[in-house]
Amino acid sequence: MKTPCIYFSVCIFLLMLTSCDKKEDVDDKTTYTNITRSIVSCISDIHNQNLAGRPTGAQNMTVGGPLGGEVIIEGSTGVADNGISTMDLNYTLSGVNYIFVSQYYTTNITLNGVINEKGSFNSETQYVSINYSSSNLQISGSIYYSKNDKVSRTINESGSVSINRSWSTTNGYVFGQTVTY
Repeated sequence: MKTPCIYFSVCIFLLMLTSCDKKEDVDDKTTYTNITRSIVSCISDIHNQNLAGRPTGAQNMTVGGPLGGEVIIEGSTGVADNGISTMDLNYTLSGVNYIFVSQYYTTNITLNGVINEKGSFNSETQYVSINYSSSNLQISGSIYYSKNDKVSRTINESGSVSINRSWSTTNGYVFGQTVTY
C-alpha cells in the first residue's frame, strides 16, 4: 500500500514543479493594445525627432529609426493661421526597432512596411486628430510582463492597421483586432 502512495506523491510533486516553470502567454487584449501603443509611440518619436521645428511644406528624407533601422519620410506638413499643425506623411520602415514600456509590460518590436500618418493637432489647445494606417505592416518581436518574465508572448503579425488617435482616446483595428484605450 505504501508504494502506490509514494508513487502518487512523487507524481504530484513533479507535476507541481513543472507547472511552476510554465510560461504563460500575454492575453490578446494586452498584446494588441501594447502593439498599438508601440506603433503610435514609434511614429510619434520619428516625427518629433526629425520633423518638429523644421520648416513646413514638402518633406522627403531618409533617417535612422529610434533604435535602429531606416525610415524614409515623404509627404507634407503645414501650420494653419489658427495654430493647428497638419500632416500627411508616409513612413517607409525597414527594420525599425522600437521598445515601448508601459506600467506593467515591455514590448520590443521590429517594424517593416509603410505607415501613413494623416491628421492635425494643436498642443496648446490639446486638440489631436491623427490616423495611422497601413495596408501591409509587418511586425515582429515580443511582449513580456515586467514583474514576471515567464508571462510573455512572441509577436509575429502582418496585415492592415488603422489607428485613430485623439487627445484622450485611441482606437482602431490592428491585424484584425479591435483596440480601444
